[in-house]
Order: sequence, then C-alpha cells, then structure tokens
Amino acid sequence: MRNVLITPDAVIRRSAAIIHTDLGDETAMMDMEKGLYYGLDDTGSRLWALVEKPITVRHLCESLRSEYSVGAEQCEEEVIQFLNVLLNHGVVEVVDNAKP
Repeated sequence: MRNVLITPDAVIRRSAAIIHTDLGDETAMMDMEKGLYYGLDDTGSRLWALVEKPITVRHLCESLRSEYSVGAEQCEEEVIQFLNVLLNHGVVEVVDNAKP
C-alpha cells in the first residue's frame, strides 16, 4: 500500500507496467510485472482514457462532469477514492501532488 494522499491538484498518469485493451465499453488491463489482471466498467474505462497523458485530478473531474451528470463535490470524492484504489494496485502513478 502506497503512502500518498491524492489531492485535486495531484497529477496522475498510467503506470508503464500496465498493458490494456478496449472491449467495447470496458477495458481489460494486465500488470505484466505482477501477473495481475484488472477490468474496468464503462466509467472506469473513460477515466483510464483520460489519464493516458498526465492530468490533474481537478481537470480529470472537469472532463468527467462534462460527460456525466454528477456534481463537483461528488465527482471529486469518487474519483479520488477510485484513483487511490488504482494507485494502491500500481495501475496509476502520482507524478506531482502539489498542495494548494
């Protein structure tokens, strides 16, 4: 488990250890180093697409809110919670975690 607190200003990117393929609305991912498989539903897949290049959590939430009917506070809370799960599994990395 990583000891990083993801903030809205944190810059997130995909881990280089993860390979993936799109399966329609879902994404299948494999950590080749650990031999672990992960699957994402349509919303998780959209988030995965948005972190193809480094992006702040704040901009990630803005993009998701423009596509989904969700309030700013709820989106930020749920995205940070999901990113923490991905971070703990080594699926994403925090590039920078600037504090306001």
